[in-house]
Amino acid sequence: LVQKRRCGFPDVAGFSTFSGEPKWAKQVLTYRLLNSTPDLHSADVNAAVKKAFSVWSSVTPLKFIMKDRGGADIMISFCTEKHNSCHNDLLPFDGPGGSVAHAYAPGKDLGGDAHFDEDETWTKSTEGTNLFYVAAHEFGHSLELFHSKDPNALMYPVYRKFDPSVFPLHQDDIKGIQYLYGLSTTYNDQKPALPNTCSPDLTFDAVTTFRGEIMFFKDKHFWRKHPAVREIDFHLVTSFWPWLPSGVDAAYEIPEKDETHLFKGNEFLIARGDTILPGYPKKLYILGFSKDVAKIDAAFYDRNKGKIYYFIGDRFWSYNQRNESMDRRPRLIKDAFPGINGKVDAVFQHENFLYFFRRRKQFEFDFDKKRVTHLLKTNFWFPFTPDLSHAPPVGIGEPQTLGQGDTCHYVSMTQSLHLSQTEGSLPLFSTVNNNLPGTGIRHHGQHSTSGIKRVIQTLKYADGQLARCKVLENVCFMHGKKKKEKKKRPGVQFPLSDRLPINK
Repeated sequence: LVQKRRCGFPDVAGFSTFSGEPKWAKQVLTYRLLNSTPDLHSADVNAAVKKAFSVWSSVTPLKFIMKDRGGADIMISFCTEKHNSCHNDLLPFDGPGGSVAHAYAPGKDLGGDAHFDEDETWTKSTEGTNLFYVAAHEFGHSLELFHSKDPNALMYPVYRKFDPSVFPLHQDDIKGIQYLYGLSTTYNDQKPALPNTCSPDLTFDAVTTFRGEIMFFKDKHFWRKHPAVREIDFHLVTSFWPWLPSGVDAAYEIPEKDETHLFKGNEFLIARGDTILPGYPKKLYILGFSKDVAKIDAAFYDRNKGKIYYFIGDRFWSYNQRNESMDRRPRLIKDAFPGINGKVDAVFQHENFLYFFRRRKQFEFDFDKKRVTHLLKTNFWFPFTPDLSHAPPVGIGEPQTLGQGDTCHYVSMTQSLHLSQTEGSLPLFSTVNNNLPGTGIRHHGQHSTSGIKRVIQTLKYADGQLARCKVLENVCFMHGKKKKEKKKRPGVQFPLSDRLPINK
């Protein structure tokens, strides 16, 4: 245990407080960074410390204010074993490894102060020793928490790697800090209720790409989904960006800068990973908008042109990222993006397609051809596992319930498409990003028109003829049965599905 990186205080059972309960008698505390570490830029150090304090303020009534001079309740220093720059420190460090940091309980002089071993390699990633994670632990001591024996708790004394997208506080930590300071007026200790991703009424506040993934924002939650991976992650927004308010209005990514731009009301901020950049949030008008613009509805970044498109009502503005200037006048959305009419809820770019979200519908827009190529449900990107072994035949236009809350709309749109009676496969729906012109399949870059073996459901056409829904990977197809009689039958009409080309 002592050979591992750890906090410089001994272990105890469960959450615990220092004897005498010397907690802070006030709810607004100040802190000051006396020095920094050469391992990180000073802005990254400030951001990590601010984020570490926000972990505790998110579950209590406490507020933390940074000071750049004079005294403060919590003084923060980086010290070394050989040169003890932490004046009068009672717990000197031991060089690389071993004790990485320590902090003192609330009180006078050293009380509340936090010291970090400069002989460690401090990082903002999961490599080395993550400053945010260690600081969040040490500030627990500064607030009067002792160690926990629960290995899942933040106050566990041994440093371990962590998932930066997961809120670091365990229930043991929360019970301890709320025992001392009470509950936050905004904190809810219940796990977030998972919105029904198969609901036909599902809508999103904002959607953006993020380091190869797609992030879908809804109220105080977000989903993370890689286009080539079936699984999807679900989190509270505050578990990843503790400072970000619920209900993000718009978001987009600039991949070459590793920046995510997030908009809420008349302000925006820029984050790199889970860290906000210094100087943010800023007001929208610095981008060139008039001061009466209250919010952005949606936005996306076009890497090829170096432009950012902002959507407000039925119009959009374009911002030239290269010369940092806004185009003179807004344009109607329908003029530049035919088929996209009215207000847009969210938009993002994937490959050469734009995906516009408008209420319960999603429009796939070909950027080169300047036209809508597919109509989709908003939950098109979300996976499901159909079990249709006991499902009855489905009538035209009727959704087929798959099980606990999962509804697959085999035929759900109102448009019709002609289905010939010749043998062959016709695309019906998909939960991955496939481009399905005609009868071809593009699945992660591979093309195929081959038949599909596994029959999972029989569907009934309007005239009583049977067809089978077949699945290859996550792509479902309609497969018509060839008629034995020589007389050619007319084609059958059925509603457009979640993934059918639009006939122009």
